[in-house]
Amino acid sequence: MKILIIGGTRFQGKLLSRKLIELGHELTVFHRGINPIEKDLELDEVLGDRNKKEDLSRLVKNNYDWLIDTCCYTPRQSEAVVQVLGDSIAKTCFLSTAYVYKNSFPRIDENSPTVNETELQDSVHLNVNYSLNKSKCESIYRSFFDKQLLILRPCILIGPYDHTLRLKFWSDLISNLARPIVFSDDKKRQIQLLDVRDLVDFAVKSIILNRNGIYNVSADPIGFNQFLLLLAEFHGVKSEKQISLQWNIARDSGLDRSEVPYSLPESGDEYQSDRARQHGLVFRSKRISIYESLDNLSQREFDSEMRRSLDRLHLLGVSLRS
Repeated sequence: MKILIIGGTRFQGKLLSRKLIELGHELTVFHRGINPIEKDLELDEVLGDRNKKEDLSRLVKNNYDWLIDTCCYTPRQSEAVVQVLGDSIAKTCFLSTAYVYKNSFPRIDENSPTVNETELQDSVHLNVNYSLNKSKCESIYRSFFDKQLLILRPCILIGPYDHTLRLKFWSDLISNLARPIVFSDDKKRQIQLLDVRDLVDFAVKSIILNRNGIYNVSADPIGFNQFLLLLAEFHGVKSEKQISLQWNIARDSGLDRSEVPYSLPESGDEYQSDRARQHGLVFRSKRISIYESLDNLSQREFDSEMRRSLDRLHLLGVSLRS
């Protein structure tokens, strides 16, 4: 098949590109040129800014069996794709997010309501504009592509080429403290971590089978404290020497919960992916995903904001360490 990827140079896009080429598909990658494509990949590379219609128009000369949009974040971007490339594309796969949903704890499936502007003030999401924009992008794509559209809504992604460093944040904190961490006032909180390779495998399988519709792509939840103990295990830190933290103490020390990766939402939403599982979604073990992700992240550096939050939590942990 002839496939166009918008993005395709880091994290899920990078893995998608490699997987599709390995399967013999004819691939075109449209990107800004900030992150270079690996030299061993045989594909057509088109440089440009997706925010500029004149750049997108350079892709019109080809007809594509599939568009995979890995990095659409605003309604304006999805509108430009529809206006410029719509007639050149047979089917579209949009990598959206599970955070398009309103807070409907405890069970969120594909039929759960999505966020809209009138409900923003009640949203539990850290970045409500992100949630709303993704929801609007979905609507624009649905109105044009209709039944020729596949929407995937993944939860938190970890794995090779992760540029967010959210997993490394907690790993480095536990490593530096040389103690496992538990949050005594947050024992019921869960986290859903999906290996990006599992998302890519399901996306490619769905594209090959010409699927359409909406799929939550989320792994089973684990307790947040259980996740932290897995990180401690990775570093060989013994679990009987725990540091017990509380979010209210962290707040009193000047650390806002919104500054800490994976700490919001607090409600413990659980994204159900029964439909995707019925259509072939499978998962690696959490331990394997976390361990292999951390091996891949060891040399990456934090930005100043994340470093500041990490330092604050580290100082708090030191003060509580016995």
